Amino acid sequence: MKVKIVTGPADGRSGIGDYTEELVKEMSEVEVNQVILPMECNNPLVFMKQALLAGANDSDVVHVQHEYGMYGLFAGMTWPFFSVLYLLTRLRGIPVVVTIHEGLNANHLSGPARGLKGLYLRILNFLIVSGASHVIFLSNRTADEFIESVRPGAFTVLPHGATKERPFEISKDEAKSRLGYDPEQTVITQPGYIEPRKGNDHMVDLATEFDDHEFLLAGGPSKEAYEEYYNDILDNASDNLTVSGFLEEDEFHAAFIASDLIILPYQQAEQGGIINTVGQSGIFNWCATYAKPVVAADLPYFRSLKQEWECLEICDFDRIDDAERTVQTLLRDNLQREKLSQNMREYAEACSYANVAELHHDIYEQTRSEEPTRGTSVSGEVIKRGD
Repeated sequence: MKVKIVTGPADGRSGIGDYTEELVKEMSEVEVNQVILPMECNNPLVFMKQALLAGANDSDVVHVQHEYGMYGLFAGMTWPFFSVLYLLTRLRGIPVVVTIHEGLNANHLSGPARGLKGLYLRILNFLIVSGASHVIFLSNRTADEFIESVRPGAFTVLPHGATKERPFEISKDEAKSRLGYDPEQTVITQPGYIEPRKGNDHMVDLATEFDDHEFLLAGGPSKEAYEEYYNDILDNASDNLTVSGFLEEDEFHAAFIASDLIILPYQQAEQGGIINTVGQSGIFNWCATYAKPVVAADLPYFRSLKQEWECLEICDFDRIDDAERTVQTLLRDNLQREKLSQNMREYAEACSYANVAELHHDIYEQTRSEEPTRGTSVSGEVIKRGD
């Protein structure tokens, strides 16, 4: 089977592109070609060209990895891309699968003219799934939020996917030395892109409270729009907080290995008139790969992970006393950190990209045979079904 996957660039600038790369590595049963969408582009001709490449008559299935920010200002490039793609695939009888990485509805909108913007978003969501044979959501929350706006036909909720095999293997002491720390120093890290909804500014407050430990923000701003936020963090960072900027792949993985504790203080944040919150996290899945103990924000996504897997601790990062107490307690409790690490290993095993890739293959086969697919969890139980 030949599958063409539309995604972002896997060069450290696109979490969607990085996700696709990990997924494709496990797709041994299909031949995959990728069509790469440019970052921060507002030229409709470019998107129409990529849609022509995606819809060419040289694949059995087209699979689009969707996130609104990939389609330019106000997601405006959604219109030329999906219109051309669905026209071509319909004419050629090629099924299209769409993975929704972020589900938005009118409740996520802020500012003036919310009614008009809500109508625009509803029409946009309808266009995204209108020609899809099957839709994949990467969490129940993402599915619920998107379906509140537009309900697709056949759809499935799958795990995001975690890498079982570590792509980079060095000792913890070597990783700390590589990043400029002494092996005996406690290193507390937040890996990934720096942007308001990641709550990176909370690391500034924590570093001030724990001046006897080292803190690391292992990443840079995901967009030019977040440069001011990034620079504010640099200006307010204490001496024990290192802000790395963009890292080469080996250093990115070394940041996980070097960490004694990982902090994910994600939060709701207004970005471009959209109220964003986490629906799934590739960074969390890398934490699982490296079996790292995590303290995460009190958000529905992390609460569900804690309830199902008991693999992380949760606190309210807006209350520095709560965050400080949670971090301090976990640093002192070696047994609890080891328990979290073990549960992370079990999560990574169950939600591995290998398992997720197999479920993708099943969906591809069923879209080709025009049979509806039942929503399946990693345990084999039905989560969602759309017919």
